[in-house]
Amino acid sequence: MRPSRPGVRQTAAPRALLLTSQILLFAWCVFVFNLTDWMLLAYLPVHLQSLGFGGHAIGGFMALLTVATFLLVVPFGLISDRVSPKRLIFLGVGLNMAFAGGLAVTHSTPGLAAVFVIGGVGFTCYYIPLNSLYFKLLGDEHRGVQVATMFAGMVLGYGFGPLLGGVILTRLPMEALFGIAVGGFALLGALVAFLPDTRPIRFDIARYRDDLKRPAVLFLVASTFVVASHTGVERTSLTLLMTEVVGLSSTKVGLVYACVGVWIAGIGLLAGSTFDRTRRVVIVLSMGLAWSGIFQAATAFAGSFASLVAIRLLHTFGDAFFFILNPILMSLIFPDTRMGGHFGFVLTVNMFSSSLFAYLAGMISQPWGHGVAFILNGAMMVAMAAAFLCLRQPIRRSLAASRVT
Repeated sequence: MRPSRPGVRQTAAPRALLLTSQILLFAWCVFVFNLTDWMLLAYLPVHLQSLGFGGHAIGGFMALLTVATFLLVVPFGLISDRVSPKRLIFLGVGLNMAFAGGLAVTHSTPGLAAVFVIGGVGFTCYYIPLNSLYFKLLGDEHRGVQVATMFAGMVLGYGFGPLLGGVILTRLPMEALFGIAVGGFALLGALVAFLPDTRPIRFDIARYRDDLKRPAVLFLVASTFVVASHTGVERTSLTLLMTEVVGLSSTKVGLVYACVGVWIAGIGLLAGSTFDRTRRVVIVLSMGLAWSGIFQAATAFAGSFASLVAIRLLHTFGDAFFFILNPILMSLIFPDTRMGGHFGFVLTVNMFSSSLFAYLAGMISQPWGHGVAFILNGAMMVAMAAAFLCLRQPIRRSLAASRVT
């Protein structure tokens, strides 16, 4: 039996059994959150368009959702190390309920701006403490598969949320979707009640600063930035490309997301297992990034439901590898006890890139069409992958200096 980690409340149950049950519970929590969140997010651009907002405004609202978290992710990360993360998770659930309810009753520009800020804060207050707590409980063996299990819950929610939203919208108005989302977040609160908790640590900002001086941090920041760029583009433009350019119905839009979610969950488990066996970080991450970038650009040329599904499945094959490797890198570079603050730092980079490219995608789509944003972003991803491969030797040395094998 492995010894328990400092600061984590334990029961008399065997460590292996407790760890397995915790991972499954966390996977369910992230699944229900993403299911409900993406049930909303996938159709928010359509909802905003129906209210009369143009591409610049839609991009601005979607960027505001992530910008609202930008100033809070590091503070919430530090707080989740210093106080009970479980209490913060409960607060995040309540704010997400307010976000969904506010969307149902608010149509003005100032009102929607306030609602999107609440949504961004709610996301941060839920997501940071949940992941901080999860990484503190990870076992050292089979880390790749453990991260991939959490990832599977995340992407299955991402896949089935839009499908559920599409099915609902074929029968009910958008306001009903918002009401159902409130119920989904309430269910999430019931699951959160069963999560474990951690005891706070003594706050020492100098130790966080020393952690960030590790050589591998620069590579982690660069890979996080480019990965988040493509999620920002997709958040603003993917649903609109599917509905306006390809001409898909809400149900078929949901089917695309569902197919991608099931597919990438399985590939993610493969990626985690591959890391556990080979631990070749730079080449696997770079090849996944290049592959993803090629088919991100190809998305612009999809002309039917079948071609769009095929292209997005090929695209997300690459996604799975760098989506798994990035959190694994983070968990290996930074110490468990200060994971909250460092997860907040990594998410700050993620949010900055995502909000920037969400806004740029909105700007680009209005004069040139949604497909151009995918082409430009895909080219950037391929270029960054090539740069990582060219610099793989110094990157490997930096990882070794940070004790990442």
